[in-house]
Amino acid sequence: MKKYLTLAAVASAVALTTAASAQFEVGIGFSAVNFGGSTKDSTGAGDRNIAKPVAAGDISVAYSIDLGKWEITPLVYVQTGGGKIKYSDSSNIHIHRRVAYAGLIRGGFEIAPKSDVYIKVGTKRGRFVYHNSTAGSKATDKWGFLGGLGFMTQLSEKIALDLGYEHVVYGSVKSNAATGSTTTYKTKLNESNFRLGVAYKF
Repeated sequence: MKKYLTLAAVASAVALTTAASAQFEVGIGFSAVNFGGSTKDSTGAGDRNIAKPVAAGDISVAYSIDLGKWEITPLVYVQTGGGKIKYSDSSNIHIHRRVAYAGLIRGGFEIAPKSDVYIKVGTKRGRFVYHNSTAGSKATDKWGFLGGLGFMTQLSEKIALDLGYEHVVYGSVKSNAATGSTTTYKTKLNESNFRLGVAYKF
């Protein structure tokens, strides 16, 4: 009886291993980021768009779980850059994003041999410096909601090409227009990120 139970346990373990396998994944990527948002001041001047395209790079680490046609991947990354945006060409007020960190879940589905489409959801934390030459600078960390989609294809057994898009909504940053001024600026920060990356699986 014990012999049969042992054989059954081994068979179950083999079946589970076959059904779900896992790989570590390390990636690098380069992005065109449309960073900024809309700004409104307390005088009622209304919204104005201050988004600006900038370049950024990232390094990611992931753990990919293969479930046949499906793949679930917890992933974290660090992104540098993000650029500086001004309220206008002549303005002495700007916002600078220095670095951002993200944690997300990527869910993929195989549409062809070695090729997946995926969606991803998670959070992203940006480090922002809000600079005003007449009212000083203020650094703040903002958490944002991240959502995106993309396409990944295997170039070889270990290397994959990743083409993706993500959108992040961070919330708002406030600042006085000048020292002692009652006028304030409120900026809703967001970013749209088009990314080309390479992942190595091992």
